[in-house]
Amino acid sequence: MFKSFFYTVLFLMITTFSVVDSRTVDRPSVITKDLVLYWSFDEPTVIGKTIKDELGKRDGRLEGNPKLSAGKFGQALEFDGKADFATMDQMDLGDFTVEAWFKAVSTPGTWSRIFDFGKGGPGDFFVTPNHGRTGNDIGGGCHFSGGGAVDFGSGEKTKVGTWYHVALSFDKGGEGFKIYLNSEMKKHQKFNKESFEDWGDGQNWYLAKANWGDPLFPGVIDELRIYSRALSGQEIEQNMGAAGLPEATSVTANDQKLVEIWGNLKAFQ
Repeated sequence: MFKSFFYTVLFLMITTFSVVDSRTVDRPSVITKDLVLYWSFDEPTVIGKTIKDELGKRDGRLEGNPKLSAGKFGQALEFDGKADFATMDQMDLGDFTVEAWFKAVSTPGTWSRIFDFGKGGPGDFFVTPNHGRTGNDIGGGCHFSGGGAVDFGSGEKTKVGTWYHVALSFDKGGEGFKIYLNSEMKKHQKFNKESFEDWGDGQNWYLAKANWGDPLFPGVIDELRIYSRALSGQEIEQNMGAAGLPEATSVTANDQKLVEIWGNLKAFQ
């Protein structure tokens, strides 16, 4: 009877780990080269008013009462558009890519933000679901020292209840801005003169909030990642379908766990 129980446990253990493996192997890993921040927003990483960085380096802070919600992958944060937003410490980057998934739960106000990093007029980069200077579409832009601005739209307007993957890349001194929507490059601007490293201290890095008096974003944000380089279009396409770090999704970890459990069962037998 004990042998029957033993092999039943072993069968259930193997099939359970096989299901986990088939789910994770099918999904590509998040690109880790030059990844400097990764907020997955899955439940273990949101603790009280703190967002834990998957890399263990750059935790964030919640203002208002954002709540956990169903995300594009796993869980996400839902912002009420009234008092909710998140902040992080500034990073003095030159080149960069910022990417995230977002979904509006009600019509976003003009100039509301998915993110806005910088100082506002003296210098910032942002992505908005409702761009006030490009036909109220999903777009982005930059304000730079001296009062100048660069704006670019995607040509696609936000639909309530629809998930969008947006990525803003910047190659300082090179290709300049590129904005991608659902992995398709929508706009390329050659402006490439200034970045965060040029604007000094006192920057505000906001999620769901602007550096101006604009409306807060009413919706869900998932899988926020920041890189210290401009990702290629191919890399952005890969990351669009990715979630989790390679270590967290590898088959190797499960294989090792099976070996450990098998050893324990054999010893018990």
